[in-house]
Parts: sequence; structure tokens; C-alpha cells
Amino acid sequence: MSIALRDLLESGAHFGHKKELSHPTAQKYIFINKDEINIINLEETSRCTDEAVKFLKSVIKDGKKIIFVGTKAQAKEHVKTTAEALKMPHITLRWLGGMMTNLDTIKRRIRSYKELEEQIKSDDFKKMTKKEQVDAKKELAKLDKFFLGLKDYSDLPGVLVVVDPQEEHVAVAEAIKKHIPIVAIANTDTNFKTIDYPIPANDNATRAIKLIMDYIANNLK
Repeated sequence: MSIALRDLLESGAHFGHKKELSHPTAQKYIFINKDEINIINLEETSRCTDEAVKFLKSVIKDGKKIIFVGTKAQAKEHVKTTAEALKMPHITLRWLGGMMTNLDTIKRRIRSYKELEEQIKSDDFKKMTKKEQVDAKKELAKLDKFFLGLKDYSDLPGVLVVVDPQEEHVAVAEAIKKHIPIVAIANTDTNFKTIDYPIPANDNATRAIKLIMDYIANNLK
């Protein structure tokens, strides 16, 4: 069953940007312009969400990973919740440059992070000085922010899922460069030609993001 149009409406998913801020490629997803604000066609939102889910299912069936990215305040919690429910890698603080274009370096950094984590759990850690223990824990806490959701990130993903491709433009650019498909919850300021599976919606509305991410999680479990 698709997302109910009523639920999308109540979540504020229909609010686009001002007409002058909207990208020409968004026109096909716009229902009407009201008081200079573009109103997104929620039937398109629902249809596109189903298309995205169908594609994501095929990625999982092929044994590939989905990496979820959402670093803006409205998206962090819901991106993390969805990714964890699906046991997929995710980034909610800041996209690390080279995640796709310099994978070997990123893998080394993740490996070092995991080694530090194991060191702190080991008996040898208790033999270290208090200062060394404090410093190690501080370093781990710092690295947790970047790598906690990336412990199993060891190969290029089958797809990138982002909330707001304008905000996550670096991740989008890397995915395009590496020919990795993109699914995006995207508002009318987006160049939709750069997104393989766009979900037109208000990417600043917390309730809309949660509604769509929950729908994705529930249909991929």
C-alpha cells in the first residue's frame, strides 16, 4: 500500500520553494503555484516513493549495501533510525570527502577506528596510564561521531539515499562520479536530472522526512 496522500498533506510534504528558487526540472512534480510558493503534487510523491522502494528492494536482493545520508537537523534522527533498522551504513554528521572516490583511505580510517574501539575493550587498556586511557576515550568519542554508522562500510554501496541533495551535494557529486544510483527526498530547488529516483517532497519538514523514511524502512525489512 502506498503512502496515503492525506498523511503526506498533514506532514507538510507538499510545500515547495518559492517560484524563483525552483529548478526548471522540478516543474513536472509541481501541482500548482500558490502565492508564489510551488505546491508539490503529492500523487507524484507517493508514486515516486513506491518506485524508489522497488529499486531499493532490488539492490538488497543483489546483496549490495544502501548508504543513507542526512546531516541536516530535520533529517538526522530519521535517517539513523531507518538505516539501523535495515542494518545499513549511514552518515548523519558530515559526509567524509572520498567516501566513494577514495575508498581505500576511508577503509583505513574505519579500520583504525575499530582497532581503537577493540583496544579500549581489551585487558591491556587497563594497564595504560590514566592519561593514556582518557586520551584514548576522547579520541574514540570523536571518531564515533563520524564512523559509528560506518563499521560495515567496506565496499562501494549499491545506492546512495539522501535527504536534500542540495545539502548533500558533495555526496551526490561523488555518487555521480562513481556511477552509483541516487535516491533522494528532494524539494523543488533540485536539479532532478541528477537524481535517479527522486522523491519530490518538502525536505525541510521533519514530519515529511519521518513519514517517507519510515515507509522505506517498513517496506524493506
